[in-house]
Amino acid sequence: MMCDQPTKHRTPPCRQPMLKWVLTALVLAVTVLVMVLGARSANAAGPLPVSGSWVTPERLADLLPVDDLPPGSQVHVSLVKEDKRLGAEACPAPLLANTTQQKLWGRTFLRVSCVGTDTPGFFVAVDFRVTAPVLVVKKPVSQGQPVTADDVQVQAMDLTTLKGGWVSELAHLNQKTATRSLNPGLVLRPDLLKGQALIRQGDTVKVLIQGSGFSIGGQAVALEEAELGQTLRIRMPQGKVIQAVVKDAMVVELLI
Repeated sequence: MMCDQPTKHRTPPCRQPMLKWVLTALVLAVTVLVMVLGARSANAAGPLPVSGSWVTPERLADLLPVDDLPPGSQVHVSLVKEDKRLGAEACPAPLLANTTQQKLWGRTFLRVSCVGTDTPGFFVAVDFRVTAPVLVVKKPVSQGQPVTADDVQVQAMDLTTLKGGWVSELAHLNQKTATRSLNPGLVLRPDLLKGQALIRQGDTVKVLIQGSGFSIGGQAVALEEAELGQTLRIRMPQGKVIQAVVKDAMVVELLI
């Protein structure tokens, strides 16, 4: 390739493409430098914990079935340990999944992932606590004695620690007696109360069979006693033993 010698007022044509290439390389170098300095500045502040970006107490609390909680319940959710694997990456659509299909109660492990990103999902430990007013025995109650509102007091308790259940409303004490001796400080549970039996073993009961658009009546023999709303075993005239729900005195219902 031939190139004219430079003069005082003119740059040879062969050098013009070279200058353009030098300018382009300089711009790219400056851009890379700015990106590197910005990354160093972000790393100096440290990565954000997962609780500050993807997993928040509000999102976790939404996973609890609040309709099943007693009135006055307060939900407390917290991460067992902060997880910094995500760094400062933003997640527009976080997904929290209960892969064990167990009740979100006490310590639970949830799978955290971000829809639309390449970041792999991982598990995080979460503590679910639900504080609610429940009934606690305040005066000794003997076995078989009626349990009244004067025998109990309302006290806020962590429901996730009450493995045997609880009673939260005074209406549940209606015509109930103690199944055993109750001491002060004992959290009242459904199994500690016994209501009036509407059906006793050996009673002939009316059987209602409710279906979609039809209702059939019949008779059966109760094989055990039960209260209103409880399930009991009955023997049909053909000899088959099935379960039914007590709907009234001497009345049970089968759902089809």
